[in-house]
Amino acid sequence: MIKNHGPYSKQFRHQILALVQQGWTPTEIALKYPPSKQTILRWIKEANIDNQELENDKTYKFEELERLRLENKRLRNERHILKKFVFWFILEDGAKSNEMLGK
Repeated sequence: MIKNHGPYSKQFRHQILALVQQGWTPTEIALKYPPSKQTILRWIKEANIDNQELENDKTYKFEELERLRLENKRLRNERHILKKFVFWFILEDGAKSNEMLGK
């Protein structure tokens, strides 16, 4: 006979998944605790999907951070070059002005 149980709490699910991580098989857990083997297997699958999504998100964020760091470095270099050019231009322009004024 199949027993019907209402939804399990998140805490209980995490405790069951912790047992799996400790090396218990879903069959062993189902013999000792209320959820069926199929329910535990589904929870394991869902947890793996959630972990994979989390890993994908972390990878994307890391790649985005690395891209932004490289862009930031490039922009700093460009700004530094532009500052040098402006300084050089001001010096050159000043020298030309002095020549025109006869100084």
